[in-house]
Amino acid sequence: MSGLQNNYNKIFNHQLLNKIIDDLTYNQFFFQLKKGKPLLPISFEDLKKCIWLSSILADSSDENHRKKVQLFASLAYLQNSEDVNITRACYLLCSRVGNLTATRLFKRLENGHYDEIFFSFDALLNYELANEWNDKLVISNKEHIVTSKFQKGLWNTLNLGERVAISAPTSAGKSFILKKYVNRLLLEHDAFRILYIVPSKALINQVSEEFRKEVNLKEVDVKTAFIDDEKGEAKQKEIYVLTAERCLRLIKEASKGEFVLNLIFIDEIQNIEDEEGRGSLLEYVLKELFTLFPKAQIIIAGPNIDDASTLFFKIFDIEAVAVETSVSPVFQIKTIVRPTEGNKLKVTLKNQLGREQSFELETETNISKMINSSYARGLASIIDYFSTNEQNIIYSPRTDYVETWALEYVNGTVQEFKDEIGETQTKELIDFLREEIHPKYHLIPCLEKKVAFHHSKLPDIVRKEIEDGFLEGRIINLFCTSTLLEGVNLPANNLFIVAPKKMNDRLSAFEFGNLIGRAGRIRDCLYGTIYCVERSINDTWAEEYYDKVYSKEVKSVTEKSLDVVTELVSQLDKPIEEITEAKHRNTSISLRHKYLQGEEALIDYLFKKNVEQSNVEHIIGKLRTLLGSVEIPHEVSKLNPSVDPILQNTLYLKIKEEGISQWAVNHNSNFYGKITKEDKDNYAFHDTSFYWQLVSIMERLDTIFEISKEAYFRHNISASIRQICFYGLRWLNSSSLHDLIQNDIKFYSNHSNEKKKIDPENDGDVNFRINEVIKINSTLVSYILVKYLKLANDIMEPLMSDNQKEKYKFSLGLPTMLELGSTENVVKLLISRGISRSVAIKVWGEFKKVYGNETMDIFEWLKTKDKLNLKPIYNRYLKRLKLLKSNENDFEV
Repeated sequence: MSGLQNNYNKIFNHQLLNKIIDDLTYNQFFFQLKKGKPLLPISFEDLKKCIWLSSILADSSDENHRKKVQLFASLAYLQNSEDVNITRACYLLCSRVGNLTATRLFKRLENGHYDEIFFSFDALLNYELANEWNDKLVISNKEHIVTSKFQKGLWNTLNLGERVAISAPTSAGKSFILKKYVNRLLLEHDAFRILYIVPSKALINQVSEEFRKEVNLKEVDVKTAFIDDEKGEAKQKEIYVLTAERCLRLIKEASKGEFVLNLIFIDEIQNIEDEEGRGSLLEYVLKELFTLFPKAQIIIAGPNIDDASTLFFKIFDIEAVAVETSVSPVFQIKTIVRPTEGNKLKVTLKNQLGREQSFELETETNISKMINSSYARGLASIIDYFSTNEQNIIYSPRTDYVETWALEYVNGTVQEFKDEIGETQTKELIDFLREEIHPKYHLIPCLEKKVAFHHSKLPDIVRKEIEDGFLEGRIINLFCTSTLLEGVNLPANNLFIVAPKKMNDRLSAFEFGNLIGRAGRIRDCLYGTIYCVERSINDTWAEEYYDKVYSKEVKSVTEKSLDVVTELVSQLDKPIEEITEAKHRNTSISLRHKYLQGEEALIDYLFKKNVEQSNVEHIIGKLRTLLGSVEIPHEVSKLNPSVDPILQNTLYLKIKEEGISQWAVNHNSNFYGKITKEDKDNYAFHDTSFYWQLVSIMERLDTIFEISKEAYFRHNISASIRQICFYGLRWLNSSSLHDLIQNDIKFYSNHSNEKKKIDPENDGDVNFRINEVIKINSTLVSYILVKYLKLANDIMEPLMSDNQKEKYKFSLGLPTMLELGSTENVVKLLISRGISRSVAIKVWGEFKKVYGNETMDIFEWLKTKDKLNLKPIYNRYLKRLKLLKSNENDFEV
């Protein structure tokens, strides 16, 4: 160890610096708490000495050293913000560790007192500060942005056109820099196409909306799906925001050789580890994209990834430049809260250096007793005790808990929104929920108290309104599920965690680290507070999680399965439904597809994964025997890489034997008619109604793929094939969510089975059905039904003549219609631009009233309107997406 590094380590462990940081942390906690507790005295001399020690430590290249300096600087400033000399010193420290972004929150800079900071030191320090300011300055489209050391490094690397592997905390600002970079590329090129891959459908609208705000929409299209019915000439500049599933269509189109991507960005790359199927699919998609677009700039990003460049190499077999940091521009106060005997809470503070201090607090009620009788009520009391009009996220492991806890909190609080300009939007959302969802919807009483819940079963437009309401400060307490772990951008002043689980599974240390990264809003605060709430003094889970290392090596599902290759080999030739462990099941499917591509390709792949020769031979031998009689062409089977090719082959042979006419939906005179179950047998398959044709196809697919079992065991939805098809039919008819919910409640109110029957006057029953309707349409209809109809179409299409392709055009387009939720071309077009289905249906309702709309461009028509004859929530949504006339000037970025 060098002498200089040894000196840095001595300063890092300096007793006084540690003590002052502990005292500052304690004081900041109680300053925020506002409970009248006397603060610990800190002498100016001690503070000055720590500033001196930190100024030396700031020059260390060790990120832990720099994080400690940043922590001290932020704490010292927060408690001495009126002292110009300390503000200057803290600014200097932030400058030296490369975190000028944090200084934007220094009050004196906010108020324009730059002369008190700049040119107030000696000439050498003034030069240092000015040089650091210029060094961290990013100029993007005439916009001057002061960035962090990490952000500037990322900006420079991106602009070199390098392939990049990013690892950084949630709040490090990587997405901000990426969007600025994308905008620069679009401005500089006459034609440019970008693919942004998101981990879930929940993020499609959020990310696409952010891009719509950033780019010039006169020149750039932001798309979220492929459709065949677009009118007009395509723009030369496009951004596609897609999930891995939706990328399959892109890959199919690109294989025709008429599609080029210039930049590919994969967010939340850690999802390549998902063992339930999506990890394998993502790995396949990325390999195919690189094969099709070898010249594209590829960027991967995720939080807390060890050696991100190695992960990049393992995915693409090429080198990438790593841009990594563990430094966040905000710091966190980590607490453990344990109810004890009587009216007391034991609180332990842990800072990011691992140091801790404990004390007891008096409360007005016996929270321990409350928690034992009602956990939700006890939690509500804890939130109110520690939160002083700051925004809070309360994490819940389950959807049903999140609503229960939100309602329990609402029932115990008196806070209500005031009739102010900002709150008008909340009232409009409440009116919307009453009319478009249901008057008994649980979200309504929550919003009336500035509370909301956020989970995967919210309608798209409602989820976006909640996210905006929280980001804008109209919602104070947000009860949230693991949607936060999927990358939804919702930072908060305070984060409450009461159970480190996702459903019934414990969070990994990596997931926990990702979750707590949501505490702290750099746009308005230098720090966030995490409250891990334990049930009793005997609980220890919070201590265990705080002490864990949050970073890790990310491995693809295939790599994890090959790490225990003997286990994999023993199951490789079993029927796919008999392979119980998810990672082995999905890896087996992947290896079967790779074998059909060619033995040599698979052997090369396995050797690159460091599989020993003997195991390679075992794998090849088993697959050769297993797949020797497969007839389906690999070019066809690979279009559905998450479906076992052996089962695909079974379907392929059936379609060839029975003929296209028995598997493709056929338009006929009875297509939209109502044919009873008793009468359907009097009609040939191609002469019956759409519903019965769909049922026939899906029931035959079910005998091969066990679709209803997949719905039950993997998605926890019990539904027959006929029920799934019925839901699909209603979804396709552009029915509003209100109509879908009302019909569902009516059906279950009169159900013949008493166990399934509901009381339409019971709030709990009604809300259960609301959530089920949304889950059914997002899972059964727009995922499972789409998945298997797409599979059948992909097998049939190469077997069709041109005449058959024209005849069965509706059938070939059915998966896209089901995924987007409409047969109407205009509705599909709107949804493909990132517009919520609910909004698209309402816009279509107005547009179809216009004479001659058949030949009009919907987007050009919207630009002529200040607003539509719709509820304010819809017009606000359209304005936010820069679609209406009143926002036309915003197109000029």
